[in-house]
Amino acid sequence: MILRFLPLFGEYADLDLQAFVQQKERRWAKISHRPALEYHVKVVDSPVVNAFAIPGGYIYLTRGIMAQFNNEAEMMGNVLAHEMGHIAARHSVSQQSKQQLGTLLLIAA
Repeated sequence: MILRFLPLFGEYADLDLQAFVQQKERRWAKISHRPALEYHVKVVDSPVVNAFAIPGGYIYLTRGIMAQFNNEAEMMGNVLAHEMGHIAARHSVSQQSKQQLGTLLLIAA
């Protein structure tokens, strides 16, 4: 499932950068609100400045957003921890449930 969005963007082909963000993710996962959840983080090959999380602990950072950071703390505090917070709060799951309910109500109407 980690490759779910990679066909759209492609994985950024810098193994050192991929290893770096995964190392930081593992460190922060231990102190997150859901430390038992297995998080997965990848840098995708897109110039767009963006990061997003999807259910199941999957976090994607674009190479565009990586280029904006001045230091490791900006990446960790402003983006990676933020996306981990979305996963911990189950925001994507909640949004999907609301969309499914809306669809069911439209079909019923």
